Parts: sequence; C-alpha cells; structure tokens
Amino acid sequence: MAKKKLSSYQKLKKNMKALKHELNDKELELREQIIKNLNTEEIKLQNKLISKLLNAKIKNKGLMNYHELLNNDFLEFANYEESLSNEAEAIIKLQTIEKKLEIISSYPDIFTKNIIAVGGGFSAGKSEFISSFINDDEVKLPIGIEPTTAIPTYVINKDEPMILACNNQSASINLNEIDNNMYKKLSHKFINSFGFNLKQIMPYMVLGTKLKFDNICFIDTPGYNPSSSASDYTSEDLNTAKDYLKNASALIWLIGLDANGTIPKSDLDFLDELELDNKELFIVLNKADLKTKSDIEKILANVADVLDEYGLDYSGISAYSSLQKIEIANEKQSLHNFLKRPNINSTIKDSLISELEIVENMYKTAITDNKNNKSKNKKALKDISLDLLENGFSDEKVLKKLEEMQETFDFSKQDENLKRLKTEFTKLKNAIAEVFEK
Repeated sequence: MAKKKLSSYQKLKKNMKALKHELNDKELELREQIIKNLNTEEIKLQNKLISKLLNAKIKNKGLMNYHELLNNDFLEFANYEESLSNEAEAIIKLQTIEKKLEIISSYPDIFTKNIIAVGGGFSAGKSEFISSFINDDEVKLPIGIEPTTAIPTYVINKDEPMILACNNQSASINLNEIDNNMYKKLSHKFINSFGFNLKQIMPYMVLGTKLKFDNICFIDTPGYNPSSSASDYTSEDLNTAKDYLKNASALIWLIGLDANGTIPKSDLDFLDELELDNKELFIVLNKADLKTKSDIEKILANVADVLDEYGLDYSGISAYSSLQKIEIANEKQSLHNFLKRPNINSTIKDSLISELEIVENMYKTAITDNKNNKSKNKKALKDISLDLLENGFSDEKVLKKLEEMQETFDFSKQDENLKRLKTEFTKLKNAIAEVFEK
C-alpha cells in the first residue's frame, strides 16, 4: 500500500509539533541550569558569609586592653593578695563585665542611644513599623508574607547607610562587601538552608540608616510564635527576647490588627514571662488603617482593660498605621511623645564602671579588714606587755617573745596591696572608657 503523501500544511504542522517538543526540552534544560546556577550562587554566598564571620577578629583596642589587664596584671595581683575569701566571685564579676564589653565593642554607638526593643508575634509588622521611621527609600527592613526578620537587628541613625553582621566573638563584617542585597536575603528560608543555626555564629546585625530619631536605637527582634499555633512560644524565643531586652530601656510591643481585635493571651503570657519590672512597656496596635475609627476606640479601651486586669504596667497604647506612617488614636500618651525624648546618652558605661567599683570595694574592704585585725592584735599584745611591766613582771624571755609576736602583725603588705589595687582598677576603668571612644 502506497504511503500517503502529507500535504504542505500537514508537514508544517508536524514540524511545528517536533519543534515545540524540542523547545520544551530546551526550556526544561534551561530552567534546570538556572536552578543549578541559583543553588551554586546560594552556596557560594553561604560559604563567603560563613568564612568572613569565622575569620573576623575584634579590633576594639579598649576591649583588648581590658582582656590583657584582667588575664595578666590583675590575676597576678589576685594571686599575691590573700585577704578576699570570695575571690572566685570577684573574678567572675570581672569576666562578666568583659562579656558585656565584647557585645558593646562591635559597635559602641548603639550604647550611647536610648535603646528600644520592638517585639511581637509573627506578622505583627515589626519591621514595617521600624521602617516607617526611616527617611531613606533605598534602605528598608525586609517585609513579606513569609517570616523575614530571622536575625535580631539594631537599627541606628546614620548619614551613610551601612549594614554590619556580628559574629559570636562580637567582631563585625560589612555585609555590603559580600552582596549589595545581602541583608534582604537573610530571611528564615535562607537561614534554614544553611543546615545549622546561623545565629550561633551571627547572633545579631547593625543597620545604619537615616532614622527620624537620632537619640533612639531600635532592636528589630524575631517574632515569638513561629509554630502553626499562635498560642505557642519556645524557650528560645523567650531567651532571645530577654537577651536583647537587657540593654534596652523600653519595649514597644506590636499587635497586628489584621489578625486581632485585642491583645492575645499568648502575648500577655509572653510579656509576663519577660519580667518587665524595670522596663517601660508601650503597646502599638499596628495596621490600624484596616479598622474603622469606632472599632479602634473599642479595641483601645479593651486592650487597656485587659492589661490592667493582667497587672501589666504600660506607658501608653497607640493605634498606628505603619503603611501611612500616622497614629490614628492613643491611650495615656501618643507614640510620638513616647519616642520624642531628650537625647540622653546611655548610662551603660557608668553602669559598667559601677560594676567594676563593686569588685574594687570587695577587695578594698577585705584588705582593710585584714589590716585592721592585724593592727588590733598588735595593739592587744603591746597592751599586755605594758600591763605586765606595770605589775612588776620582769621575765625578759616572755617580754621578748611578746615583742616578737607583735612584729608578726606587720601590715605593710596590706598598705602595698591597697595602693596596687587602686592602680589595677584605674587601668581597667580606662580600658572600659577606651571601648566607647570614637
């Protein structure tokens, strides 16, 4: 049977079908290559970030001086001085000061500001809230439907934008030197792709941008309820919040009005666990533009009642729109008044000096007590000798022995140690001051 001849139209249709299959195969191959390249680029980015973090070294001269003084000159003095019975406690206090200095030394400017932590659950809009106070359209905190703020970030006013990542040794690296958009890529999804907890080697970052408030440093923290249940929070969430609240003077707690009509019980429990006795608490009902004015007034009153019932002190409640950058209503005081405070430098340097002086006084008291006890014992022996002589006692051997015993209560070593104590602590205080120098 003769093979049926294809018409020109049929040939064209057949060729088009074959070409389509070929194009689909090439498109698939191209897509696979793009994915492969993307993965390769992501791996390269990960390796570069990890390498720089691990190799970064602290360059703060004051911190290095404190470390050298503590581990050499001071320990030598401590080994020579024997008066302080609880010396281990004193050394631990000095080491704790060093750990605080390590955090401060990565970027001391942070600790000359009024530090305000910004917290809340996922999707409360923390990053968008902070970004509403940024006057630079080019630099914003990453915002998205997926959880974005994975690494706690200090946001500080700076004329020239910069973004630093700090390692677990408190040394910092410039993320812009790795990738111009590196900061925006540090989402939960990207961090989870490392296969280990990146926060172990990169606990926090510092973002410098044109902030409306020169006297404020915001801390943008991860949301506390990453699970599917909004009522759950982990011990890691709580510990992270506590860590970054230590150096903050206040906490702004955000509640997203798109998902809530009041403050959730899980938020109340979390705030109660934070133990905010010495910190100011300000509540922001974010995304208030999604509610009517009458609804907002009801929600404000309800949140105030719930906070009072729960026994949580607060400085104010604000119904705020981060998108529109306006406050719609408030209770007690406005958000603007809460943020617009005198430009008072942080007292953390004075606090560290005070902690140092506590240890100094521990030694000073112990050495002085030792000296006073020796002086009393020496005087007591001298009084005994005089009493014996007055009563006609004339045994020269006994009197000589008493005189020799008096000499054993020499306190010239204590006088020497008091002088050296002052010298050693003066050097440590100077090292702390040097950490904060520009």
